[in-house]
Amino acid sequence: MAIERYRVRGRRYSLISFLYGNDIYVSKWVAEKIGNPSFGVCSTIGILKGPLLIAGIVYSNYIVSPAGMPIMCEVSCAAVDKSWANRHTLKRLFNYPFTELAVGRLQVTIPTESKKVIKFNEKLGFQHEGIARKAHFLGGDVVIMSMLRDECRWL
Repeated sequence: MAIERYRVRGRRYSLISFLYGNDIYVSKWVAEKIGNPSFGVCSTIGILKGPLLIAGIVYSNYIVSPAGMPIMCEVSCAAVDKSWANRHTLKRLFNYPFTELAVGRLQVTIPTESKKVIKFNEKLGFQHEGIARKAHFLGGDVVIMSMLRDECRWL
């Protein structure tokens, strides 16, 4: 487990830390927050404010070419505090899959009724690809959005 810290300037300085290497803990925390049963094999980044986990990002469902080259992965996120979403954090969260994992595409699937989540992903730069009918694990429809490495403004 590794923790990297930095200070966020605003009304007050607050200490934000990135938590690496604790994939089981962070993925279970995110799964509980978004109601997902499990992510299976995944990589995660946790975001701590002081000692508290305030956000978690899960990179899962990797697709690799027959030659072994990474093609894409799916991203899931949960948060309990809005202060996690700042430029420094977003740069780190997009750098990890596009640079460290070397994928060329990220994908998110969002329940169609989650309008705020769809809007947030649009602001991040994800593009609409379509709607998958009855594809949500609870039986509803999902919006599929993606971002290619070349489209990512956070790198």
